[in-house]
Amino acid sequence: WGLGAVKLEQAIAKKKQQEIDAAAPLNRFEIDQHLNSQLREQDRWGDPSLAALSSFNPITGKIETEKQRLKREKKARKKAEKKERKRREKEEEKSMTSEQIAQRKKEKKERRELKKKEKKEKKERKRKEKELKSLQLIDDNIPLSAAMKDEDEEEDPMAQFLIPKNVSSSKSSKRKE
Repeated sequence: WGLGAVKLEQAIAKKKQQEIDAAAPLNRFEIDQHLNSQLREQDRWGDPSLAALSSFNPITGKIETEKQRLKREKKARKKAEKKERKRREKEEEKSMTSEQIAQRKKEKKERRELKKKEKKEKKERKRKEKELKSLQLIDDNIPLSAAMKDEDEEEDPMAQFLIPKNVSSSKSSKRKE
């Protein structure tokens, strides 16, 4: 049962490397490219610079978080896809007639206008919803400042226990009846 195939290959490679190192001169005055590349390839456990090097952005020259790296890569991927799409369109246009090219440009323009229109409608719908919400809250005697706050903000956990003064008086009058 001796060594496995991989361990045997590693042992042979190590033995060959030891023979090469033994034949090399003891004093090294010049940079040995082979040794330098070997030392750089080694992974060292707990190496603090390894994490920094893996998250280093060569474009900006700064260390970035995983989220920033993914965002940068996604942006680059979209840019490459757009470039590829344009290249394919140009290739297709070579085989098209001028009427077909004009038709394609017209369709693109219509799609862009449709997107702009949808975006504008969505923005208007959100504005109207916010306006209706503020009107509804005013009717319920809730301050306008509370109605205008963003949906993303977390609500105060104690807010449910706070009762506006004018609302409490109306509740007490209902109880008496």
